[in-house]
Amino acid sequence: MNKWLKRGLVVVGFCVAMAIGYHWYYADSPLYEMTLSESDVQQVGQHKPTLVVDKGDRRIYLVQNGQLQQDEQGAYISWPIALGKDPIGTKLKDGDQKTPEGLYTFTDHAGSSAYYGSLWINYPNALDAKRGVESGLLSDEQYKEIVTAEQKGLRPDHDTKMGGEILIHGTYKKIPWTPIPLPSDTIAYHIRTQGCVGMSNQDIFELRELLESTSGTVLILP
Repeated sequence: MNKWLKRGLVVVGFCVAMAIGYHWYYADSPLYEMTLSESDVQQVGQHKPTLVVDKGDRRIYLVQNGQLQQDEQGAYISWPIALGKDPIGTKLKDGDQKTPEGLYTFTDHAGSSAYYGSLWINYPNALDAKRGVESGLLSDEQYKEIVTAEQKGLRPDHDTKMGGEILIHGTYKKIPWTPIPLPSDTIAYHIRTQGCVGMSNQDIFELRELLESTSGTVLILP
């Protein structure tokens, strides 16, 4: 069989499998009902983030000037997300497969990431680092470095016992172990992440198109 035909069949099979997984796991899930509480909305108004991640309902929302953005029908502009294997509770340490909770800055990471449209969440922040040093996961020096990085608007060290490299990202830019690219409008998700906020390529493309900047703040709710 011609090698290009083989690769074509791999692409088709991979995309079909991901699409089936998407519809089976996500499309009709009650987890995606939008039920932000009054307290959540108040936090949005207080912190004025760029994005809101609601782990409980597994959605990501767009915010401008402290207001959740709405479409022409009055619905919040939002997209479904995937989380880690153990999503309940905030991230405490490396390898716990949890997504952090709180207010974080984020920056563009699309150029150097294997995943489409990636945004890098600056975890751990100073509050995380304080908890880390109190629990013995961080040294005093590591704590100071993380606090200094936050003060200077830099990415913190992500190679500590607290873990890191938490992204908002799409699926792969190309099919793993092959040079074959995936289209930007791929609708399938990772069923689970390692603690990142997973989206489809199509959804994160739409999100990035609506962002005024690819750096800002994200409020991650339980």
